[in-house]
Amino acid sequence: MKRLTSMVVILFIMYLAIQVLFNKFGNGHNSEYTISDAKNNYLINEVYTANAKDEHNNYYLTIKTNGVAFEMQTYAEFYGSEHIIKNIKYFSNNNYKCVLPIFTGGKLLYDIMCLKDKIITPYYFLIGQDSELDAFANSLSSVDYQVSNWQDNNVDALIDGPLTVYPKNIIKSHYVGINNYRGLYTISNDNLQKKEDIKLFNYDVYKRPLSGIIGKYYITADYSQSYAFNKFFVVNLISNHVDEITFGTRIDFDSYVQGIVGSSIYIFDRENKKQYEVITKTLSIVEIGNVDTGIKVYQDGVWSKASAYDAAINDITFNNVPIDTTFSGYNRVDKVGNHLSGFYYLYQKVGNTYHVYRANVQNRELKTYIFATNKIDNITYVKDYVYFTKDNTVKYFQDAIGVKTLFQNSEFAFNNSLYFNIYSK
Repeated sequence: MKRLTSMVVILFIMYLAIQVLFNKFGNGHNSEYTISDAKNNYLINEVYTANAKDEHNNYYLTIKTNGVAFEMQTYAEFYGSEHIIKNIKYFSNNNYKCVLPIFTGGKLLYDIMCLKDKIITPYYFLIGQDSELDAFANSLSSVDYQVSNWQDNNVDALIDGPLTVYPKNIIKSHYVGINNYRGLYTISNDNLQKKEDIKLFNYDVYKRPLSGIIGKYYITADYSQSYAFNKFFVVNLISNHVDEITFGTRIDFDSYVQGIVGSSIYIFDRENKKQYEVITKTLSIVEIGNVDTGIKVYQDGVWSKASAYDAAINDITFNNVPIDTTFSGYNRVDKVGNHLSGFYYLYQKVGNTYHVYRANVQNRELKTYIFATNKIDNITYVKDYVYFTKDNTVKYFQDAIGVKTLFQNSEFAFNNSLYFNIYSK
């Protein structure tokens, strides 16, 4: 009997191991299941995409009830488990139809999501607009729901000159670079004081067009030189370590950045009609184009050739984020990601404000309102996070967090050449 019991235990352990390996290294699953409460039945379609080329592992979920469908996509890690929605809270009146999905372990990855006129709006934007909806939200303490989880936590500010940082809103795996007049600010939880001011120059340089943030590196030409330069500074946003790239040929300051692809930044020297690739991984620089060979151009994921003479007359820059022209009525549309794990971000100007919506690439008809801003010239996408500037403040959006304020920089109001970017481990 003991031997039989041992064999059963061993077989069970082997079964669990096979399941774990299948979930980790398989291609995912497509399952359908039902959750019921005293009033409603909820039909859930769960598509898990895993280990697909050029895709993030993700769950794409459709919740159907009472003739209404809610769709959502999450990058949250459930290690390939099935039936990750364990409970659903539902609200309906003449104004809204809303769901709150509750995931494995009681996780809340979304605020109450409310549908009206084919637009989903998180409840934190609707507080105080519907008394019945407010009462429903206040009744959810039994599932550990608190609307304050999605409200801004802009307290205990750290102030350093023009920069104000809200440390409670720093994302653990995100590293921020912000150029300033003498170098670079970095913000991260790894920094002892959350923020560091890295000096690269002994005097103010108000505009540094030959610079950029590439992955975990900030790179800038040596603006302490005159007319032409032969050195780049490279700052690691994680360690704050500064390296230098030096080379024999001098590049004229009448040059421009064409774009960033992979771990490289591409510079065109208009005076000498030469194109350079500055490679951060190897801390090197290579001449890759001139009047004899032509230059390389990157558009919508494809490399092509262009004339160095044309690039000297008119700036030829790269396009890294595909622009979708099939949506109408929007001032800007960005596609981020691919066919099975991507989003469309849609910017619609209303007066002096841009209303920003997101649609999953798998259903572009259903849109979610995610934030509003008055500037769309410095937008950064990090997986399912969106960082944006509003006035002189940088905020971000993510479903499980809401809209949070990361920092303010008063100099943003006076110098539009200042910018930020984010690196994610």
